[in-house]
Amino acid sequence: MTLDKSKVTLVKGDKLQLAARPVFANGNTDIDVSWSSSDPSSVTVTQYGYVKAIKPGKSIISITAGGKTASCVVTVRPDAVTLTGMKRTGTNASKTKLTLSWKETDCDGYLIYRNETAGSSFKLYKTVKGSASTKKKLSAFQGDKLWYYKVIAYVEAADGTMVKSKASDIVSLAGKTAFLSTKAKSGGTTKLTMDASVGCADEYMIYRRKRGEDSYRKIGTIYAKKGKNTYTFTDRKLKVGTQYEYKVRPYVKLGSGKTYAKKGWATVKAKS
Repeated sequence: MTLDKSKVTLVKGDKLQLAARPVFANGNTDIDVSWSSSDPSSVTVTQYGYVKAIKPGKSIISITAGGKTASCVVTVRPDAVTLTGMKRTGTNASKTKLTLSWKETDCDGYLIYRNETAGSSFKLYKTVKGSASTKKKLSAFQGDKLWYYKVIAYVEAADGTMVKSKASDIVSLAGKTAFLSTKAKSGGTTKLTMDASVGCADEYMIYRRKRGEDSYRKIGTIYAKKGKNTYTFTDRKLKVGTQYEYKVRPYVKLGSGKTYAKKGWATVKAKS
């Protein structure tokens, strides 16, 4: 007896039906069939072979009929990792560390990748075993350049292979920023509110352009304060009724100079 699938990867909420192909010497297929899941908390199966992914994990779905057994390895892919915070220790570039934190998800562990740029050639740097281990201290710099990191959750499938989640955001010591809100006020004034909870930048440079313009120009700088995660910036003397676009670029001081994050820019549109 065989199943139409021997191995399958699902995401939470997915459903499928496994089809059994009983083969017996006497040609009789009118027999009792029993289905089972080795981990029903992760994957369930009905007595008609309908499989449902409940949460990230792995299970062996088995069918027994006429003394014969067949199975399918089912793995439920972990959810993408959400970064939640960052702390910085040390001031000398070679000794500066960042402790990166993320939200716990159902998985067997996490893979931390890093790269010298924010491009695509990331290499595995650290493996963190266990879903509850949600922070890691990492090197912040290589020379005068920032290290870039991303985190991926994984589940070890029942056949020993590794099934990975989508990657987290890519971050460096400068972190990532996000606009929480924009609010137009009277007299051509716009107030921007920004979240900088994931990152340890020293400065956030604000850029603006009118809608349709090719380039941005710098209009101000926010200086980071220890323990503060939310910042506001008020842009004044705007033309009422005009659409503007803003960007925030996080910077980290390094010796007498500074280096900016090639990832982590926040963008937003606002009408004055």
